[in-house]
Amino acid sequence: MLKNITIQNIDTNYYDSGEGEKIVLFLHGWAAPVEVYQSIFNFLEGKNYRIIAPETPGCGKTHEPPEGWNVDKYVAFVLDFCKELGLNDVILMGHSFGVRLMIKLMSLHKDKIKCEKAVIIDGAGIVPKRPLSYYWKVYTYKLCKKIVNTKIGGFFFMPLWEERRGNAGSADYNSASNVMKHTLSLVVNEDLKHLMGDINADVLLIWGENDDATPLSDGQTMEKLMPKAGLAVVKGAGHYPFLDQPKVFFGIMDAGM
Repeated sequence: MLKNITIQNIDTNYYDSGEGEKIVLFLHGWAAPVEVYQSIFNFLEGKNYRIIAPETPGCGKTHEPPEGWNVDKYVAFVLDFCKELGLNDVILMGHSFGVRLMIKLMSLHKDKIKCEKAVIIDGAGIVPKRPLSYYWKVYTYKLCKKIVNTKIGGFFFMPLWEERRGNAGSADYNSASNVMKHTLSLVVNEDLKHLMGDINADVLLIWGENDDATPLSDGQTMEKLMPKAGLAVVKGAGHYPFLDQPKVFFGIMDAGM
């Protein structure tokens, strides 16, 4: 169920469903609306979890931040969100950009939110040498492609996709607001490897073998640096393994949850 709340004077959209006592706080990828992760939410609800997934500022239906935000400001936003909803003991789960927030929450803010278990899906946090336009192109282009390949997404978004496909590339980045361009520059240029050794939670890393946005080598690095992490590789999958290879992905989730 989609709900709305005001956090830091920002009109915020979030998903809240399931009645289990164990709560999964899900942090989405860059620019991805929560609907992209519905299959994951359905799986977790079937396992008797409650799922709460905020759309962070500038993503989905949540309003943009008032200025360019770095990772710390997004983390502060999530902490305020958790405080407003009374969340203090959760299973953290995230994809891509959301993993940056998870890393800081689990390493720097253990006193504010308890997390003994986490699931990282093709996570960001290790800085490669790539231009900002690359990130915008990869994240938005692949997200749109995955959405239109679903029955509902294809029905509603195919005309937009055909237009976007013809103009894929730096145009996506150039058409973004100045606030979100600045935000992206602040976010992707922060390397978080130095924090990974301070994460005490049990971490399940799930990675698409062919991910070219956050490559498999990033997952291998995280496995080495996080004290209690294990890596599962989804063969034949890219940055969205839960959409590319759902049977394999949810088999790993079933064993790991």
